[in-house]
Amino acid sequence: MSDYSNFDHLIERLENMDGDTDRWLFIIENPDLFVVLLDNDDTQIKCIGDDRDEPAYTQLDYIGCSDGVYRLCEALQLNAEGV
Repeated sequence: MSDYSNFDHLIERLENMDGDTDRWLFIIENPDLFVVLLDNDDTQIKCIGDDRDEPAYTQLDYIGCSDGVYRLCEALQLNAEGV
């Protein structure tokens, strides 16, 4: 079983940052910790391995799901999923 309190702590850390620029920089520096969830309405970040029915996540300013965003995430070696 995963340590869910660690996931909660990481998401809280993201939420306490000054803005999305700081959040994205932290995600880029720690690509093995997070997955970017992209759909037509939301851009969310959750921790890799948080398999709860309702995992901890944070909402970022909307980017949207498009091929360009996927390519950017891949270029930065970020985990991204369309949802």
